[in-house]
Amino acid sequence: MVYAVNAAMAFQNASRRDNAHSYVVTRMTGLGTWGPIVVEDADSLSPRDAPAPTLVCEFRFLDSASRDQFYVDLSNQLQGVNGPVAGSWIAKHDCPHDESSPAPCVESDRRVF
Repeated sequence: MVYAVNAAMAFQNASRRDNAHSYVVTRMTGLGTWGPIVVEDADSLSPRDAPAPTLVCEFRFLDSASRDQFYVDLSNQLQGVNGPVAGSWIAKHDCPHDESSPAPCVESDRRVF
């Protein structure tokens, strides 16, 4: 089984997005991940949303403990005035399809801001 954290977070300004980007990249160093790590800047949460500096992330972990700790750490980092704007979200889920099982992902928690 592979374990994932996905996020789409828009911020009030590019500086706040860049701070979150730096935190995520630094925090991921040395963790046991599976597959590519996605950390991309974007212009909005979706094409129908107003432009806002946005960070889109996808991480897959080899064990649930690393995934769960990263999820808690990221949730804590996004607290307060520097956090993302309304409509942003982070989620954690199990990904059996990434290995031998054809079963779909199962989302175990989602935090919407």
